[in-house]
Amino acid sequence: MNDPKALVVEGYNRCAEAYAAARASSPADELVAFFERLSPGSSILDFGCGCGVPVGRFLAQSFEVTAVDISARQVALCRESVPRARVIHGDIMTQRFAPGSFDAVVLAGLEFAL
Repeated sequence: MNDPKALVVEGYNRCAEAYAAARASSPADELVAFFERLSPGSSILDFGCGCGVPVGRFLAQSFEVTAVDISARQVALCRESVPRARVIHGDIMTQRFAPGSFDAVVLAGLEFAL
């Protein structure tokens, strides 16, 4: 396979259930502390959301979450795990959102305030 993105998609589609089972049940303390500074209802973008556990599930308890992942199987699991989130199946490199759409961004478990 010569397409690196296709390889990533295939890999995450194939391991989605095992990946979900191996995830921690709660987010890292640093993530929790970071998001405690935001107002309830803030808008969060979760890039590379995977199956939505534990990060998306935690965020959706207090915030409006938009989650994006390139793996169709991971997106399906995220929609099950985090039904309150807006979940987008797509490449994070090609997503476009209006400036100021989000109060914070999570990318692979790393958080950024906007």
